[in-house]
Amino acid sequence: MMSTDMIRFQSNDSGKPERIVHFEAIQFYIALSIPLTVATFLAWYGVYWCSVFKERRKGNVISAFAGHDVESGRVGPKHAPDPLPAL
Repeated sequence: MMSTDMIRFQSNDSGKPERIVHFEAIQFYIALSIPLTVATFLAWYGVYWCSVFKERRKGNVISAFAGHDVESGRVGPKHAPDPLPAL
């Protein structure tokens, strides 16, 4: 697929280079690549969702905020002092 001549440059009789575009090949490439890309991302999301679901069932926390005090709205370790004191 990648070695096909979708866009080919060749010299004409006068020696001037010309570009030949094969739109059918480009349409075929897009018709294959976009659905396969979407399927890949959906499959990745399914695997990710399943792994997070299994870990949450076990009671483990998988998160960017693991070990942070999410309930209070503070981003940082639970017992860390405030970065800026209130004035």
